[in-house]
Amino acid sequence: MSERITMKGVAECCEMFRANLVPMSPNKFWSNVACGEYDGWVVPREDTKRRQATIYIDGFIDYMHRRGCKIVRPYENYKEEMEI
Repeated sequence: MSERITMKGVAECCEMFRANLVPMSPNKFWSNVACGEYDGWVVPREDTKRRQATIYIDGFIDYMHRRGCKIVRPYENYKEEMEI
């Protein structure tokens, strides 16, 4: 079984939401987490002084597909970042 891929943090997740035309700020993100909106793919971490979470990319993609959104990465327009 392969390990799930995670995002770097809340800022990256908010950036992904905004790239997909979903308004998002860290405050709104944490409010949605508290309401259970992202259960299963956002796991708040209890072992830190600041609010942090483990955010799984596959869960984000599934969530956006259920909303009817096509997934766009925020850096798709920057060709130098896409070259391998």
